[in-house]
Amino acid sequence: MFIHTILRFLERAIAGISIGAAWILLPILISVRVFDIVARQYIITPSNFIQALEWRAFLLFVLLSFGYTYLRNAHIRVDILRTGFSLRTQAWIEIGGCLLAMAPFCIVVIDYGVDYSWQSYLQGERELVALGRPLKWLVKAIVPFGTFLLLLAGIVVLTRNVLFLLGQEDQPAPRQF
Repeated sequence: MFIHTILRFLERAIAGISIGAAWILLPILISVRVFDIVARQYIITPSNFIQALEWRAFLLFVLLSFGYTYLRNAHIRVDILRTGFSLRTQAWIEIGGCLLAMAPFCIVVIDYGVDYSWQSYLQGERELVALGRPLKWLVKAIVPFGTFLLLLAGIVVLTRNVLFLLGQEDQPAPRQF
């Protein structure tokens, strides 16, 4: 079915971006953290640039992995009541959560985030190092992009739950892996 092909494509795209970002950002995060620890212990006090690089790498890693963790059902959730319900009720709860909580939140963050990062770019924060902050506009642009990935994941989960209720999926989404 065509809808299943689209859903698989979106899931793979979200996973590819998230895993690719992890392969790039985790070595950077580890290297910067180790350098920071060694430099503080034995050499000098590292500059604020190193610490800014560390937290920006962590921020990028987290933001780019939200959608993937939601698709894999690896995000934090409180399932005290949900797990006791039937699969159909779980699907309805997930649909309600996507429509009433996740989608509005994502749309607001994307709307404000795009404008915020664009204003940052226009104000001159586009140089490689602007005021000691590396590519600040790009870091700000990752917020709406990561939220867009989460919104896409929510659309996939919502669609899979609708398909489950229509009898075209074997279990509700997000699936347990």
